[in-house]
Amino acid sequence: MIGDKDLALNLFRNQLLSEGLKLTEITELIKNKFKIKCDVLPMSDDKVSTKLITKKGEKLNFQNYFVEKKAKPRLKNVVYEGSRKAKVSKHILEIINQSDILIIGPSNPILSIGPILSLSAINQAIQNHRNVIAISPFVGKKALKGPSVQNFFDMGYTPDIQGLKKYYKNRVNKFFVNYGDSDGSRNVFEEEIVFKNANDSKNLAKRVLQNE
Repeated sequence: MIGDKDLALNLFRNQLLSEGLKLTEITELIKNKFKIKCDVLPMSDDKVSTKLITKKGEKLNFQNYFVEKKAKPRLKNVVYEGSRKAKVSKHILEIINQSDILIIGPSNPILSIGPILSLSAINQAIQNHRNVIAISPFVGKKALKGPSVQNFFDMGYTPDIQGLKKYYKNRVNKFFVNYGDSDGSRNVFEEEIVFKNANDSKNLAKRVLQNE
C-alpha cells in the first residue's frame, strides 16, 4: 500500500546508491529538497538489514513482515544482519558525546530503535552518556502506533514502563510516559504524549528540557 511519492523517493534513493553516493550524502540531498532545517543523519553508510525470525521458523525481510504480512506473524527472534561490520562515522559519535541531552523517541523499540542500538559504537556512546531520556511508545496497554506491544511480548518484555526499563537498561536515565502509566519511580515523569496538535508536541518538548 505504498504511495506514489513514497515509491518515487525510494527509487530516487536507490538510484543514487547505485551511482556510488553514500547514504549520508543522499539523506542530505533529500533533506534539503524538502527544506528540513534540522540535521538528519543515518546511523551508518553500511547496510544493516532487519530480519524477523517467526515462531513458525520463517526468516522474513522487514518489508515482507511489516507490509506484506502486516506485522501479524509472531516472532521468535530479531536479527540485525550486518550490524557487527557496519561502521559509524566519527561525526555521529561526536554529536552523541558532545550533546547535553539525548532523546529516544516513541518509535518501536525492537524494530526502529533496535537496529541503531545494534551498532556497538553507538550503543556504547549512549551508555556512556549521562543524560538520556526515552519517550514511551505505549499508552496504557496499547502502542502509539504499529506492532510494538506484540513485538515486546514476543521478545520477552512487558509493554509498559517496567518493560522499557528492562529493554533500555544501562542506557536511559529518565522516562516520559502518558498519564497513569508511571511506576512511581523518581526518574519516570507523566505527561501527555499523545499529540492532537503542534502545541502538544511543543509542550512535551518543554517538559523534557525542564527535566534534563
